[in-house]
Amino acid sequence: MKKLWMGVCILALAALACNINAATPSSQPGLATIVAQTMQVVMSETANPPALNTPVEASTTPSTTPAATQTAAKPILTINKNTTCRSGPSSNFSIITTFTPGTTLEIAGKDTADDFWLVKVPNTSDTCWASGQDATASGSYASLPEVTPTASTPQGVPARPGSLFYQYSCSFGNVTAQLTWADTSNNETGYHVYRNGALIATLPANSTSYTDTTTIGAGGSLTYGVTAYNNAGESAARTQSFQCK
Repeated sequence: MKKLWMGVCILALAALACNINAATPSSQPGLATIVAQTMQVVMSETANPPALNTPVEASTTPSTTPAATQTAAKPILTINKNTTCRSGPSSNFSIITTFTPGTTLEIAGKDTADDFWLVKVPNTSDTCWASGQDATASGSYASLPEVTPTASTPQGVPARPGSLFYQYSCSFGNVTAQLTWADTSNNETGYHVYRNGALIATLPANSTSYTDTTTIGAGGSLTYGVTAYNNAGESAARTQSFQCK
């Protein structure tokens, strides 16, 4: 419709130009010339229409942000009762240290068949084996490697220490206990000394005495034990108990 209207206007101008040009001196540009120039401009704009500002539709696709990678919880073993930690996953291996209830340890490996955990000894570069029956595991322990322990040295468990003797003194709850025993073994790596079931000292081979100082409430009792150990395991303990009066 717009093009038809423009065509009518151009024809009207052309007719008017013919009438005017007859009376217009030749020295002045005729209306026909002006009309022709106008037509050229109109035709040029029609052939090359100005570009329109087309609005760009906003993307309807929601942006996605990668979910943060979740860090797996460190595998931890929580000790539930006084627990010996050994050089291998059975009671046939020597005791490295003991842990008290509430101690938390980082787990380095596992022996599922024997229900033992390989844990890192705090403040050292050492590891030892703790029984799963005495502790509770938490964190991402399912992916931990199964560890095959090195076989213990093929030698017998050392002989039980000779008779254990003690002398003690109590003063306002402070106790000093002097322990002595006979060295009856010839293949021990050393001796362990226990107080109320907790390891308090590891002594070298051929040791025969140890002095302990501790505190205790009025009327409390103490039980000491001494064992010999080597890579094959630990001997039965010699024990003595007394009450501080």
